[in-house]
Amino acid sequence: MSGEILRIPIGLDLTAVAVGAIGGAAAATVRAAADRIDVLGVTVVAFATGLGGSLLRDVLLGEQPAALRADRYLLVTLIAALTGMAFAHLLVRAEPVIALLDSVSIGLYLILGITKAEHAGLPLAGAVLVGLVACSGGGLLRDLLLGDPVSLVRVGSWYLTAALGAAAVYLIARPWTGSGFPTIAAVVVAAGLRILAMGRGWTSPLARPAIPPVLTDRNQSDSI
Repeated sequence: MSGEILRIPIGLDLTAVAVGAIGGAAAATVRAAADRIDVLGVTVVAFATGLGGSLLRDVLLGEQPAALRADRYLLVTLIAALTGMAFAHLLVRAEPVIALLDSVSIGLYLILGITKAEHAGLPLAGAVLVGLVACSGGGLLRDLLLGDPVSLVRVGSWYLTAALGAAAVYLIARPWTGSGFPTIAAVVVAAGLRILAMGRGWTSPLARPAIPPVLTDRNQSDSI
């Protein structure tokens, strides 16, 4: 089983970590002055965003987190954090760039999560669930650390919608073309769907009770 896991391209894993960390560092740095975030705080946000998805993925799979088994993960995350801080001033008026980095990381983490879960012996449904956790974990931790509403569960974020669309493309195309093209296609689909949703104001349906609550006499008296 370990041999199968080693066949996952290490460059793809490190790219996902770097993209997430740069986006997290840039997002935190842009808000540093207003929210009084120091340099260490920005670094923490970058590490959480870059490594959060892979850490949650490996914990779900019962494995020692890959990010803790090799120094290169922490080194890449640190370089990415410094890069995000250094160039964040260029992104103050270009928030779509941060959103683009975040959107690209969705597809990368998703495919890595699905692939690693399948190699660990999980069935397809379980592998997709692990992929969804992996691609949303970093953004979830970023929002919590920055004190933002968790975008994952908010109307309009399209995190999971984009990830599900990318997963469908990947799983349908993979049997016919191998894993290379489906991986690229999944990243493009996930990023494209989320960017289109933000640009065009697409929203997911607001959750409403199937049966409207019935006001009793006591409810009505309390509301007066």
